Amino acid sequence: MMLDSFKKDSVSGHIYSLPQGIEVICDNKKEHGILEVRSKATAHYRVSRGGHRIILWNNSPITNPLESDKKFRKEKKRLEKHIASVFEGKGRGLFSIDFSQCEVKTNMINQCQISSYIPNCFNPIVFQPFAFFIDGVRSGGAYFTVSSTLPLQSEKTINLKCHAVQKVITGLCLRPNLLMITEKGDYADLVDMIHLNVPQFQEKKIVDFKKIDGIHPYETANVEMLQNLLPFFTTISQTGSPALFFHLPLTEFLIHGISIFLAGNMTLEALDVYANLLVNYASGLQRKLLACLENVIIQFSSPLEALVQSIALSEGSFTRQFFQNIGIPLGQDKPDRNLGREVAYVALQYLKAQPGIAGLAWTTISEQVLQDGRDLSLKCLTDWSNSVHVAIQSFGSLDGEVAVVDDSWERRITIAFKKYFQADSWPSVLCFHWLMPLGMQSVSSLCDLPVNPDGERWSITEIQAMIRESSNRISKHGVC
Repeated sequence: MMLDSFKKDSVSGHIYSLPQGIEVICDNKKEHGILEVRSKATAHYRVSRGGHRIILWNNSPITNPLESDKKFRKEKKRLEKHIASVFEGKGRGLFSIDFSQCEVKTNMINQCQISSYIPNCFNPIVFQPFAFFIDGVRSGGAYFTVSSTLPLQSEKTINLKCHAVQKVITGLCLRPNLLMITEKGDYADLVDMIHLNVPQFQEKKIVDFKKIDGIHPYETANVEMLQNLLPFFTTISQTGSPALFFHLPLTEFLIHGISIFLAGNMTLEALDVYANLLVNYASGLQRKLLACLENVIIQFSSPLEALVQSIALSEGSFTRQFFQNIGIPLGQDKPDRNLGREVAYVALQYLKAQPGIAGLAWTTISEQVLQDGRDLSLKCLTDWSNSVHVAIQSFGSLDGEVAVVDDSWERRITIAFKKYFQADSWPSVLCFHWLMPLGMQSVSSLCDLPVNPDGERWSITEIQAMIRESSNRISKHGVC
């Protein structure tokens, strides 16, 4: 299929697989329309929702349409330079690091499967295929973009061959299979309700929840991807048991529930049910991660957990205990909407008063962000928490001793860290952001898959098989 024809047919939609000779496109113009393209030609795809476009191409003689773009060429050169620095390589060729039975390779000569994801509001981002090996056998791969939190030209040389990573920071969002039930008996989605500025949810009030059995596709994809990355974690940390400092945002989602309650969109009783369901879900997720990531030391944490760590759900209402702990007793079931700012202020003061680096990190980011004239809210605290987590885990380390490895969508975390924390007191942090092998613009796209008690759901084994197959294909392009 020619480029012009492809552009015409795919100006909107969603990618479900990377270009490995077959493109699978879901067209938004049709309820279940799928456009299957079997071609070795350059592929151009633009997504209208979210205001960005994605350029994907493979090893065809057709010129990549971005090669004439100065920003793209600059970003591709930056990535090549950074990979050469991290892998202690010179020129363009096959770069490799190894430790014990694990090895990671990437071939900078091979440009056939680089994917460039270009949001309008940022500079181009180029992704390079990496291959992972265990005992010389290819075990999977991923598309990575590599960077650090200091500009390449101004930081000390960091390379993984002679300097091991001491901490690997990663994490995932929570996507519990919970449907909110409104007072009219309708279903509302948890994530949509978090953003109360969505018009259709502003006037809804949540009175109960329905738990959907099974595992959510988002969780499945994340766990499968983490298993795929285990050789990479082991290699960069140069130990048999890599240590993952895992941000599990249980407290953040509890705070989201409190925000919905304070906005008048949830009853106190429903919030208590929500808290119990969420805590149980997070505990189960921790057990699953520990079981799937064998021989890996995982430290689960959240910078906000100090706000809820003394609450015992078995001793009564979560909501009333929370307000009592922060010194604002809740005397009524229908709080004033203006109470939200007061709760956020008190919670922030409590976090800033935490001993050690935690209090320093919260003080640093709040003073800088609030100088920009931003109104304080509980959502501010949950938005800052990811970058505070990176700050807490990296403080006191040397340049290159800490690496962030997460989904490309989460680049915003390290961007915020770089903006608000990067100073002499914080080191340069290595950043490896991976592109979801399913070909979605990020793993977060799986959050949008509907969870309906009466509707069909994706097969969990199908998602696992797709990720494994795609990861194995990507690994071949990292070394061929």
